[in-house]
Amino acid sequence: MASLLKLPLVIGAYKLAEIEPTLLNQEITYTGTPDLYGIQYFAPKEKLEVGKKYSVQELMERSIQNSDNTAAQLLFNY
Repeated sequence: MASLLKLPLVIGAYKLAEIEPTLLNQEITYTGTPDLYGIQYFAPKEKLEVGKKYSVQELMERSIQNSDNTAAQLLFNY
C-alpha cells in the first residue's frame, strides 16, 4: 500500500474516533494474514508478531511512522 494511501486511512480512523472514542484502544489480533512483508519494497524494521494483539492506535502509528503495509492493510480490513 503506497504511503499516500495510508494517510487517508489514518485520518479516517481519527475522524471515526471522534464519534467512537474507544476505537483507538480497540485491539486486533494479528493472525498472520495479511502478510505483505515479502512484497514491500521498504520493509519496516519490526514486523507484526503472529498471535499478538495490537491497538488500532499502534497499527496507525506503525502504518505511518514505519511505512508498515501489513499494519495498514490490517486496519483497512478491520
